[in-house]
Amino acid sequence: MSISKITITIAAICATTLLSACATGTGGSGSTGYGYGNSTEKEEVNQEVTVTIKNFTFEPALITVAPGDTIVFVNEDGAPHTATATAGGFDTGNLAAGNTGRITIADAGTYEYFCAIHPNMKGRIVVQ
Repeated sequence: MSISKITITIAAICATTLLSACATGTGGSGSTGYGYGNSTEKEEVNQEVTVTIKNFTFEPALITVAPGDTIVFVNEDGAPHTATATAGGFDTGNLAAGNTGRITIADAGTYEYFCAIHPNMKGRIVVQ
């Protein structure tokens, strides 16, 4: 067998092994198990986190969420409020008493927000 045929044969064996490992979720040492096929690990499901607007405050004022989680703002005050990102990026719009607003943040980082109607109301979302 010539050297070029040996190289092609080895490359074909490596490619077949790699594809097989990916298809079964058994990528060898250091594998995360997030391959296609028969992986038995569960994917994480995005969560909902509630921030209550009450007594002209965001409760809790600091939350930590995962990327893709949904933050639900519930206005339990008698006055309208917003949850507006200080640097832009999200705004619930005016939430009348009893109304809710939802946002989802996909990117990791720290997001400061405030009520555009009552700027002294402030909160922080940490996405990690």
